[in-house]
Amino acid sequence: MPTLASTQHGGVAETLASDIAVFRTKQELVYRHLRDGIMRVELAPGSRLIIEDIAQRLGVSAIPVREAIQLLQSERLVEVRPHAGAVVAGITRDSVIELFALMEGVEMIAFRQAVAKATPAHIIALEPIVEAMASARKSKDPDKLARLNRNFHVAIAAIAGMPRVEELTARLFDDWDRMRRHFLGGVALPGAEQSHREHAAMIRGLQAKDLSALLTLTQEHNRQALARSLALVPEDVRPAAK
Repeated sequence: MPTLASTQHGGVAETLASDIAVFRTKQELVYRHLRDGIMRVELAPGSRLIIEDIAQRLGVSAIPVREAIQLLQSERLVEVRPHAGAVVAGITRDSVIELFALMEGVEMIAFRQAVAKATPAHIIALEPIVEAMASARKSKDPDKLARLNRNFHVAIAAIAGMPRVEELTARLFDDWDRMRRHFLGGVALPGAEQSHREHAAMIRGLQAKDLSALLTLTQEHNRQALARSLALVPEDVRPAAK
């Protein structure tokens, strides 16, 4: 599916008819184009979102563009600034720290429920994800590795039977993928082997229904990933000037 950044040279009008068949509304179409561009950092932090330009490129009126921007603002992906209008939200060192704190807390909530609900079928379903992650690591495919990592943690939230936690987990890992692309240029975070061992240990913890081990693993997993991330994030990163 074309994103805003990849369609600036034309072709959007031709794809609109087919895309609108997939999306229920033009607002959803615009939202998905903008969100995909933001998440892939094709629309970089601080980029202005000019409603008239976006509407023209996508062949829609200004109304669905405004509505899409409001949705993105509610997700903290867009900020509305005085004299600048809507801009893609910045990413700072502090936002990386905040994100990992949230991921740790949310996953602990998920494990507290999942440990009692996990069945042998759940365990069997998790194992191929971890195996595929090992394969992606060996083939040096960071995007696939990130996608599988997201799938693994979302699957744990699904086992917990908590739809809101599952949705929040997915959104947090989407945010992390954006940060990874911004700070690391899309490469994989160092420590993938250690992460693989921790994921395998999480499966064993679920199988043994060992909540204490799972909570300790979750804390270590996230804090070590945070430390590896911060080692690659410039100290002087600050929000873009308003």
